Amino acid sequence: ARDALDKCLAVRKAINASPAKIAEVQFARGVLTFCIAEAIGAEHLFKRTPNKKVSADALYAEAMTLFNEVYEDWRGRLGESSLETVKAITMIGTLLHRLQGAQAGMEWYRKELKIREELQGEMHPRTQQARRMYTSLLDAKLQAERRAGGPQNQPGVVRGSSSASQSQMSAAAAAAGVAGPAAPSPMAIDGQPK
Repeated sequence: ARDALDKCLAVRKAINASPAKIAEVQFARGVLTFCIAEAIGAEHLFKRTPNKKVSADALYAEAMTLFNEVYEDWRGRLGESSLETVKAITMIGTLLHRLQGAQAGMEWYRKELKIREELQGEMHPRTQQARRMYTSLLDAKLQAERRAGGPQNQPGVVRGSSSASQSQMSAAAAAAGVAGPAAPSPMAIDGQPK
């Protein structure tokens, strides 16, 4: 598959294909590279590779380069709020999560959720999935801050014991502009009224 995509890219470049056609192949190359990294990390491929994490991380970095290139192209041609662009946003958030930890992808997950809500509506399965991911990361961040003593005087941060109630977590999510699991928020993710 990798060889076929490399050949496809070479042909498209040789015939001066449109940026849209180049971006399609680059996105596919990014997805394939990401999947190979995942398979190596899960020990489904190259089981005898001595340092699987280094191999997987190198592939994640390669995929990140491809997705950043595609994101810039799609954002420039199609705008930030397009379904094509949001695919690249999703992958960049996922890769940052893999490479630098859960909180590194937080703003990209937030951006994905906002765009999906605008384009697909709150009840679309992909919007629901994006909301679950973002809310899960937000909850983990808030819990980690509580365990560490928490930031002082930050608006929207619920302080208290490390075993916060569901209503506290929902309040924190609502303060961040995200509908928590208990009740939907009437605010968009950027805090502006819908």
